[in-house]
Amino acid sequence: MTLAPQIQPDTGAADTRPTTSYARRKELHERRIRERRLRPKFISINEACEYLNCSRSHFYDELYSKVKKRKLGKRTVIELDSVDELADSLPEAG
Repeated sequence: MTLAPQIQPDTGAADTRPTTSYARRKELHERRIRERRLRPKFISINEACEYLNCSRSHFYDELYSKVKKRKLGKRTVIELDSVDELADSLPEAG
């Protein structure tokens, strides 16, 4: 048994809606927001650990003394440029 293709009736008006799905439009919107976001000068210690993909204890034991720190009120913040420099100076694996 063969099914006949369904023909859509012509309404006479051109369909001007975008053909992308809602999920795709949402993904594009979120990407535009991320791209417009400014790069921060300082990040928190937790953000530095996430950025370097290391634990907080490893960060304090091995890396804390190698990054530039500033006090922002009572908080200690890390200069993101110094974290980048530290990451670039790590030896290659293998």
